[in-house]
Amino acid sequence: MFSCNVPAARCTERQSSRLSPDRLHQYRVEEKTAVNTYRVVETTAVSTYRVVETTVNTYRVVETTAVNTYRSVETTAVNTYRGVETTAVNTYRVVETTAVNTYHVVETTAVNISCCGDNNS
Repeated sequence: MFSCNVPAARCTERQSSRLSPDRLHQYRVEEKTAVNTYRVVETTAVSTYRVVETTVNTYRVVETTAVNTYRSVETTAVNTYRGVETTAVNTYRVVETTAVNTYHVVETTAVNISCCGDNNS
């Protein structure tokens, strides 16, 4: 989904997989330093997540814990992001673009369903 866009000769890639001394964290890191792109996959007793980041500061996070699961996509050049979270009590999605200050929120809980939006595009 995200590409290096730099000749392979200019990239270095590092992978590691280990179990930390406290035995609660297990993770793998892939990094391409020429464009500072990396992915982290971590599993703990309570969470698992993945991060993808490039030098233009675009990243995606997918996390699952005992109580929630969410995904976010952010691009800081225009500060646009999307988040999707599901917990035992609610589910919501956020889409925001601050350059035009547009956002959309949809939330569902055990007791309510709400929708809020402001579109200045």
